[in-house]
Amino acid sequence: MLNLLKSDTDWHSVQELSIFLDVSDRTVKKYYKTLAENQPVISSKYGYKYNGPSYRKIINESNDGEKIPNTKQERIFYVLNKLISVNSPINIYDLSAEIFTSESNLKLVFGDAENYVKKFDLEKKTRGLFFDIRQ
Repeated sequence: MLNLLKSDTDWHSVQELSIFLDVSDRTVKKYYKTLAENQPVISSKYGYKYNGPSYRKIINESNDGEKIPNTKQERIFYVLNKLISVNSPINIYDLSAEIFTSESNLKLVFGDAENYVKKFDLEKKTRGLFFDIRQ
């Protein structure tokens, strides 16, 4: 799957990948989950896509040495740290580009982050495309 995504960097639907790989749709989704932990593979309503060139470019240009979060847990903590450290709401599109994930995946991360936020008597607020965290 990774070889196909690398060779043709357009969006590929789950159905297209399942036919190409001769596996079920569910298996393609499992493959994606595994790949996304270590590779710059992103998902959206259009399917899956390899996002390697822009990923490498930003990694190489990064001066702060901060690791791009790849796993679900890393993304949750990255998002929470970002929300706590800034004094203004965060745009979901900007943040998804920053950590190389789709907006839909980021919305799932925000949902999972709510469990952590409640433990500290904080509340996540959503206003359109912006997310904020308040006490």
